[in-house]
Amino acid sequence: MMDKNIAYCGLYCCDCIRYKNNVIEIPKKLKHAIIKEEFEKYIYVKSKFNKELNNFDQFMQMLDHIIALECNNPCREGSGCSAFDCEILECCKEKGYSGCWECEELDKCKKFTFLAIFHGDNTKANCRLVKDKGMREFRKSRNDFIIW
Repeated sequence: MMDKNIAYCGLYCCDCIRYKNNVIEIPKKLKHAIIKEEFEKYIYVKSKFNKELNNFDQFMQMLDHIIALECNNPCREGSGCSAFDCEILECCKEKGYSGCWECEELDKCKKFTFLAIFHGDNTKANCRLVKDKGMREFRKSRNDFIIW
């Protein structure tokens, strides 16, 4: 049975910064506290003396953007990464593959290009690991999720 947290592209969803991560919970709690305490009223008054506080609306919008990055479903359950449509997922489903590691065209596939900014070649390297050594080895020694 396929682990639901292993994405078709070779990423492991539980390693993702957006997947059930405290980084998203902090802005949620902050926004809730700001609204509950009506902190925007204080900021409005204080901004008369501190012009940097005039950007409070932009700050609140940024919190909303960060909160919107949250992902609560792994790729296989949520129809891919919740941030975008994934042609890798669609390709694997069309071909009936559990993942790209089953595809003979993996090394020359261009569908991974959009992942490179975050993952470098780690996604393809993970697929090669699954193909060559299996899921057990992948779980033990997969490549880093992000490259920084």
